[in-house]
Amino acid sequence: INVLMKNIVDVTISVICWGLFGYAIAFGDSADEYGIVPSFEHFFIKKGHYGQWLFQWAFVSTAATIVSGAVAERIQFKAYVYYAFLLSLITYPILVHWTWSDQGVLSRTKDEAMFGCGVLDFAGSGVVHYMGGLSSLIAVALMGPRTTVSYDKGVKMAPLGQSDVFKTLGTLTLWFGWFGFNGASSVLLVGHADTAARTMVMTTISGGTSGITSGALWMYINNEHQININPALNGILAGLVGITANCATVETEAAFLIGIGSAFFYTLGLYFLDKFEIDDVVQAVPVHLFSGIWGMIAAGFFTSPTLYKDAFGVKSDRSYKCAGLFYGGS
Repeated sequence: INVLMKNIVDVTISVICWGLFGYAIAFGDSADEYGIVPSFEHFFIKKGHYGQWLFQWAFVSTAATIVSGAVAERIQFKAYVYYAFLLSLITYPILVHWTWSDQGVLSRTKDEAMFGCGVLDFAGSGVVHYMGGLSSLIAVALMGPRTTVSYDKGVKMAPLGQSDVFKTLGTLTLWFGWFGFNGASSVLLVGHADTAARTMVMTTISGGTSGITSGALWMYINNEHQININPALNGILAGLVGITANCATVETEAAFLIGIGSAFFYTLGLYFLDKFEIDDVVQAVPVHLFSGIWGMIAAGFFTSPTLYKDAFGVKSDRSYKCAGLFYGGS
């Protein structure tokens, strides 16, 4: 019930913060010429922005919810309310302004941005998942492990999860929901239906590949002869996170490689948690932080100039300049 109530808090508080100030901060003007400091002059929602506001509200509430599972059994409800308020009102809108606003310092539409191309994060590997995973890491590191958890030479001893059935159902539900996040990030289906379909196909390939790879890695590392369901399920989520930044701009073969890479980054995240004895209940840090980092890196390697042009409607010279390193981009 406590975790469910936290999710309700994330959704309701993000509505208030995003509606009053957050959206205006994220997509409003910059207060400086570089796009680092957003303007705090605007409030509410401008006419013609209702669709984008609703879609982006789903993102901010998702980013906030990532932390709820990681901090289970250790945080006072009042403290969690404060966290949700600050993330929805300040942290997330500023990061969105930097990355997805046309005036942001990392915007892919600015010639003055990093490497002349900015940051390619199509649907949020960095903005949503990296930020949510980093927030989770900071929270659980500061609070320490649960009273029911102990460590012996880097080996975690913790209560088993309650239901593999519910975990599997939740994973499959999230996988289905990811089609809305990544596919709808195409913004306009009219004239962009192929781009939207491609994002969903690449999302499927990466998630499935990462799930089976993560399970196989767990078997090999632990010298087991049967796949454990937990790394397989979270491996699927890791693959979905890893493809989110680049799902519109990579070819099919790259989606398989990104799924495999997501599994390795997820497994690296598990080792990181055990090494430093960090108690992350739902493995939010390996899934969202580590795989989110990989998703941003993968965009820099595998972005196809042709698909970049199709997805964003830019000129050919910019699409080749901003293509991945494996395609001769900068």
